[in-house]
Amino acid sequence: MYSGLLDGTIFDDKSACSKLYNNSKAFKSSTYNSLKTRLFWRLTNSLFFVDQDRIFINRYNKVIYLHRKNATLVRILEYRGAIAAAAYIAKKNLPQAIEYHLADEVCIYSMVLSQLASLSGKTNEFEKYVQIVKQWQDKKIAITQAEVLFNRVTSWYAAQWDLQQEKLIEISNYYNIVNSLRKEYDCYKIHETYFLLKRIHAEVEQDYNVIISICNEALNYYKTNDKFSSNQSKAIFIIPIFSAYIWIGDYKSAFIYANECSKLLRPGSQNWFAFQEPHFILALRSKNYQLAKQIFIEVTTHPNFNFKNEVMIEKWRLHEFYARFISQEDFKQTLLPKGIRGKHKHFRAFASTLPTLSKDLTGHNVVAVFAHILYLIRIGDFDTLIQRDESLQVLRRKRLTKLNYRLGIFARMIHIMVEHNFNPVPTQKFAKKWQNKLKHMPEKFKGGTAETLEIIPFEDLWEMMMNELKAVKHNSK
Repeated sequence: MYSGLLDGTIFDDKSACSKLYNNSKAFKSSTYNSLKTRLFWRLTNSLFFVDQDRIFINRYNKVIYLHRKNATLVRILEYRGAIAAAAYIAKKNLPQAIEYHLADEVCIYSMVLSQLASLSGKTNEFEKYVQIVKQWQDKKIAITQAEVLFNRVTSWYAAQWDLQQEKLIEISNYYNIVNSLRKEYDCYKIHETYFLLKRIHAEVEQDYNVIISICNEALNYYKTNDKFSSNQSKAIFIIPIFSAYIWIGDYKSAFIYANECSKLLRPGSQNWFAFQEPHFILALRSKNYQLAKQIFIEVTTHPNFNFKNEVMIEKWRLHEFYARFISQEDFKQTLLPKGIRGKHKHFRAFASTLPTLSKDLTGHNVVAVFAHILYLIRIGDFDTLIQRDESLQVLRRKRLTKLNYRLGIFARMIHIMVEHNFNPVPTQKFAKKWQNKLKHMPEKFKGGTAETLEIIPFEDLWEMMMNELKAVKHNSK
């Protein structure tokens, strides 16, 4: 039968039965129908090379998988001229494709059915399917437009240290466009894209209340439209809620969402890696160093970690630096250069590999410089620290206070330490004013600690620096 489909000698049930059984009327027999069913499954599975029983994580994924295969089979049959057989499969699958908003498959099924209606002279039926094609082609265009806008925004931030704000107006325009599309076309993919764009806009703007609000709105949509819900789709919106609670300092709520994320995510998946970074920071901030060590080992030893982009790997190197310094744990697994484990004297080698301010103006680069300064205080290398401070203050005056309020304030506090010749008493006295500014930020700068990508909140980092400075001064007496 398969050979007959390929060479064109089989194009419908009658021609198949004539070739197989020399009886064109045998298409009603159970033997023939069983053969056709087996061919269907073999053909579709050989096309996709997938064990269908393993990927049915949820009903929506199952439906998508089946319709991708069925639509491909319809196209093959149509191409070989077996219109009746193609239309049979199409008619059987069209209602469910419409129910699940599968625009591509709806158009494929409806086109085949319109062809059969045309060949059969059924004008009303032909017009009915043509109208369905037109309606869903419009939806396809809208879905594509929404996805292009979202993918463009993703391309801006996929390999960046932090979320720059230059594109805020464009992102706002994009989600307004998609919002108009979702009002015109009630389609799951367009709704989801709107929620994603709105979430990204709130993340760039550092508006954590909006992040929590829009993500909850998306989760409520999935709850109301459960057939579209999956662990993956829910995780896309639960992870930002989890992160938002970390950045605003509500660690109790963050741990609740951490448990929820852990239940949804498959280790090694893209969302799992996205979750583990804030999870690691939560462990550090809550001083749960054993959990931090466990997370670090799980992430960096996972085979998929080696395929992550350079930015993600560099972030984890920086996380490890802070974690080792603070917890004094030997993580047994390391991303740091050879030999930088255990004793703090080995951190000099890593500190020398930190990026320079010329490579990046904000974000992790500056936080890496703060890590270096923390190390320099510990070893009492104040000459190098002064050099670091000079570069940092040039950047602060030009950009930091305007773009990253907390970074600018903390850089100013470091300069006060330099101005007072690393004497902890006057340093703490004159830095008090700036400490209060960290705690009581102007309304226009309020957000949280994600805007500066703080691994350790600056309030806590300052206390660590002062304790290190006091210890160095005490030991030098």
